[in-house]
Amino acid sequence: MPETASASGVVRFDMFEIDLRAGELRKQGRRLKLQEQPLRVLSLLLERPGNLVTRDQLRQSLWPADTFVDFDHGLNSAVARLRETLCDSADQPRFIETIAKRGYRFIAPLHDPAASAPPASAALPVPLPSSPYNPHWSKLWLAVVPLLVLIFAAGRWTLHRNNRDTPPGSIEIVPLVGLRGFQVTPAFSRDGNLVAFRQSDGSHNTGIYSALVGGEKSLQLTSDPGDCCPTWSPDGLTIAFTKFSATSGLGIFRIAANGSGAAMRLGESRGFAVTDWSRDGRSILYYEVAAGTQRDLWTLLVTAEGQPRGEPQSYLRTPANESWGRFSPEPNPHWVAYQSDVTGRFEVYIQSFPVPAGQFRISTAGGSYPQWSPDGRELYYRSPDNKLVAAALNVSHDSIKVVSRRELFPMTKGDSGAGSPPFDLAPDGRGFVIRAEVQSTEALTVVTNWTSLLKTGKAGK
Repeated sequence: MPETASASGVVRFDMFEIDLRAGELRKQGRRLKLQEQPLRVLSLLLERPGNLVTRDQLRQSLWPADTFVDFDHGLNSAVARLRETLCDSADQPRFIETIAKRGYRFIAPLHDPAASAPPASAALPVPLPSSPYNPHWSKLWLAVVPLLVLIFAAGRWTLHRNNRDTPPGSIEIVPLVGLRGFQVTPAFSRDGNLVAFRQSDGSHNTGIYSALVGGEKSLQLTSDPGDCCPTWSPDGLTIAFTKFSATSGLGIFRIAANGSGAAMRLGESRGFAVTDWSRDGRSILYYEVAAGTQRDLWTLLVTAEGQPRGEPQSYLRTPANESWGRFSPEPNPHWVAYQSDVTGRFEVYIQSFPVPAGQFRISTAGGSYPQWSPDGRELYYRSPDNKLVAAALNVSHDSIKVVSRRELFPMTKGDSGAGSPPFDLAPDGRGFVIRAEVQSTEALTVVTNWTSLLKTGKAGK
């Protein structure tokens, strides 16, 4: 550590300073709200600026040997929240660089002549890849700040069009909200008028928010940085979400969608992430972590108002990781789509519900974060090379067959399936809300030539 830091306990970089003794992070003199684990990660990285700090070293420092925790999820979340606070990017880092499968390295120069950290990677805007699509992504850039944008087709589009050469209309890309900071885990309300998401600017504007599609204002529903993964009730009156706190640990909570009243815990469920609420309003789907079976899918029976009806029930438990489950869109769901790393990497599968059977594999070259189309005839997911893929399905009473797969458009680079969903589909199937790293909202314009996205989409992903 630099001599100035060891003497005063303060390390400065860019516009930030961290007081290691007081456990405080400040930006231009203003204290930022940051949880203990992300702060400890930053402290450990600053002890060895410019050098690799392995994931195992971080694990040993953050969690005692006798503590059972989903370490990968916990560390990924801590680093993600730290990057949010620093307004840093995993793809084009200025402060924290990911060393694939090994750990992290602090790469920004410290404000100390004795420090020898290498210069940060330049955060230059990178055009969204046009190959193999070549659409007119006019002025659309991926760069520093993760925001939520809306992508809408002017006309209803689907992979089941009678004439695939018929242009479905132009695409419009617009920012969802103008909030500063990061917005992640987007979720449309069932009427498509609102989007709930997790917001963080490293200070007071942190928690679960909702925003009106096409509107200019957002509503803050919670204010805890440990709140994540909102999911709407079918009637749109309630939002379920996951909360983490140092005192009570993990839990599933609900809050009125209009922000009235306090958040209420739903029994003793300990979900890492709430992922769906069935269309009949009777079941909430989420995943937990357990010794020997890692991530498992669970359900919680609830009333229409979101009150628990009985104890949580295990839906799918295997030695592999199963997560990010989604109910099929029937009023009484017959299927659950989810991701699993049973093959050694995440792939997308479907099994029957409420009793799992079949395990129909949908992706063949990796996939994560499945999402059903409104009619249940397509399943969308993200490919390992960050494309949004649509799989057309032939669904019968007891089987599912993939008819075709098409790449729709590129997405922001992200995790391999252990983080949070980067998109959600509008209930009418005509648009997406997508997490995109953009340099400014002014760079988002109308996108034409949507037909080329479908014509040149590759099968077999």
